[in-house]
Amino acid sequence: TIGTPVLIPEDYVTDLSVRLGLYRRIAALADRRESEAFAAELIDRFGKLPAEVENLLQIIAIKRACKAAGVEKVEAGPKGAVVTLRGNRFANPAGLVELIQQQAGRLRLRPDQKLVYLRNWDDEAARVKGVTGLMQALVKLARAAAAGAAPLPPPTPELRKSQAGRRRARAAATPAPRAGCTGSAYPRRVALRGFMAWPTS
Repeated sequence: TIGTPVLIPEDYVTDLSVRLGLYRRIAALADRRESEAFAAELIDRFGKLPAEVENLLQIIAIKRACKAAGVEKVEAGPKGAVVTLRGNRFANPAGLVELIQQQAGRLRLRPDQKLVYLRNWDDEAARVKGVTGLMQALVKLARAAAAGAAPLPPPTPELRKSQAGRRRARAAATPAPRAGCTGSAYPRRVALRGFMAWPTS
């Protein structure tokens, strides 16, 4: 929900059956190209698009982006947006953490795994534009994770030999543990799974 009027006004398309047919077509729009072609058709048939119809087409585009990014719900208002991820999961957790760091002070992940985007959207157009930009960023991250899921090719014999040589060189250069220390002198690398939670204050 973004809090903007989204409909085909009666004074724009007077015939009810035609309006219902247009709603069905809008719901079936698959991508940006289809949306632009549909908007051009409306302009040819009925005249300049009212703000409500423009909002409707943009909301449909946001819903497509939500589906692609794995977003279950977006709630937007004058102070920003709250994004609920489907199943509290995201396809690219590392990319999401990096995006949050880039948007420090504006984007954060609450302990309940909801994204909070803090913005001042005084008018409806700014709200729709801001949510669209956020969804596009999440879609880009999700698709990057899918593209990076392909397996790596097996190493060549030359690469194996080079890697073995580097391991021997690192082992020779590694200092011995300090006296009095128990176990390894170096901490183990810990794999983090899932999301990191930030405090709300």
